[in-house]
Order: sequence, then structure tokens, then C-alpha cells
Amino acid sequence: MVAQQYLQIFLKEKWNEIRSKNRSYSLRSFARRLGVSSSALSEFFNGKRSFSRELSLKISKNLSLGPQEISEIESKFSQEDAAKSIKIHPSFRQELELQSHQYEIARDPIYYSLLCLMETHNFQSSTKWMAKRLNVSETKIKKSLQILLAFELAEKKNGKYFPTQKSLQTTEDIANASLKRRHEENLEAAKDSLYQRSIEERDFCFMTMAIDKAKLPLAKQMIREFRNQLSAFLESGEKNEVYEMCIQLFPKTTAIQELKNIKTKNKN
Repeated sequence: MVAQQYLQIFLKEKWNEIRSKNRSYSLRSFARRLGVSSSALSEFFNGKRSFSRELSLKISKNLSLGPQEISEIESKFSQEDAAKSIKIHPSFRQELELQSHQYEIARDPIYYSLLCLMETHNFQSSTKWMAKRLNVSETKIKKSLQILLAFELAEKKNGKYFPTQKSLQTTEDIANASLKRRHEENLEAAKDSLYQRSIEERDFCFMTMAIDKAKLPLAKQMIREFRNQLSAFLESGEKNEVYEMCIQLFPKTTAIQELKNIKTKNKN
């Protein structure tokens, strides 16, 4: 029962972590994200049901877990298996081959936030100060600094932290699941800012349009160019705060071909 107990504690911690940011986040919502029914998850938490290795790996993927976390869950099941060696599920082989630090840094906004904070003119190398400025725990700051130093994304000289010129490319090197997790966290942070920050400190806008879908590739390129231009403009002055810029462009309508497929399916 080692694997079941470990997974039960692990998932409860994940649920509590999300609920600490959103108290209305229900067990049903968490179960939907895991890809299981709310009744099954409730029974699992109460020790009345077990989750198989295959289901546990599916849950790991739905949670966008990193290679180390997936390996840890896998190892717990291996302890209960009579076989001498267990192969990792094929669907996770590619993600487990990723370098753990790349996966983690791409997924968690804290790393880039810390690096940007180091660029501000009033930056202090106190972990307590950094934790207060970024509204996270001091423990997380210390852990994040260790990773940034280990992979030479930051350096420490005479007791002071500095960002290095080394960059991490994520578009091609990191699995889509980790980037989706990052976007999800950005949206949650934007939601918090909407209610916690004054309108003078932020800018939220939206526009609904009827578009020519064939122009989307060019539109994406224009968005990237605008993002880079605005970033260069804002970073040219005296740096004193860390901001996140998120731009979303997404469809509101169901594609015509998809509607046709639905109609055809209903007729059959």
C-alpha cells in the first residue's frame, strides 16, 4: 500500500495548494482536472479505493508533473511489484527524458520573477525581502535560488545575487504540458491582480472580433513583435517593479468542420 498512501498524500497536497489560492476550488473541479470522477477521488482519499499504476500516470500527465515527481510515483509502485524491473509507461518516456530543471523552470513563474527582481535598482539579496516582494514563502525562494545558481542562470558575488546572461529556450525543448501549466498559473495570477491591484497599476482589455482565420499565422507574428517592442520600451527606464505580460487570442466559436462532424455523428 506504499504507492497508494504516497499518492493519496501527494494529491491531497496538490489540492490544498490550489485551494490556498482559490477557496472555491471544489473536489469535483480537482477530480475533473485529474481525469477521474469526483466519487472515485473521494473514495480514494478515504482509503476505500485504489488507483492503478496506469491511472496514476494518467493523473500525473493531467497535472503536468515534472520528471522527478513522475519518477517518484513510479518508484512507489515498483516497490510493490514482484518484477525486478518495471518499464515506464511509453506515453511518459519523452517527458521523463527532459532535463528536470528545464521542465521545472519553464513551468513555475517564480524563477523568471526572481531573475527579473534581481534587475531592479532597489533589489536586496535577503531571502525574506525577496519572499515579501514576490508574495511567496521564504522556503520557496531559497529552493528556487539553489536551482538558479546550480544551472548558472544566476550567480552570487560578495553575498549579492545577480542574473547571468544565460538564457533558457523553452518553445522547442519543453513539453507542451509544462507550458500549459505555466499559462494556467499566469491566468490565475492575472485574476488575483484584477481584484487586488488598483487600476493605476494594471491594464486589462479585451476585444471580440469576427476574423479571417487564414490570417492567424501573421497575427501571431505581429503579437510576438509587439510583445518584444513593448518589453524593450518598459525595460529601458529605471527598473523598480516586476510585471507579467500575458496576451491571449483564442476562438469563441466552434469550427464549422467540427459542427459538421457532430451533425454526421448524430445522424449515425
